[in-house]
Amino acid sequence: MTAVNSSFQEPEIMRVFHLLRASALHLLAAVLQNCSRRRAVLI
Repeated sequence: MTAVNSSFQEPEIMRVFHLLRASALHLLAAVLQNCSRRRAVLI
């Protein structure tokens, strides 16, 4: 329970973590779309 309470006392870290994860997911999606487009063009 102490770990959960301490994590809730640091909203900045959680917000930054969620922001980084969201940006990483967007980047990964863009890379996958680019790869699929190139693959379609090659085929």
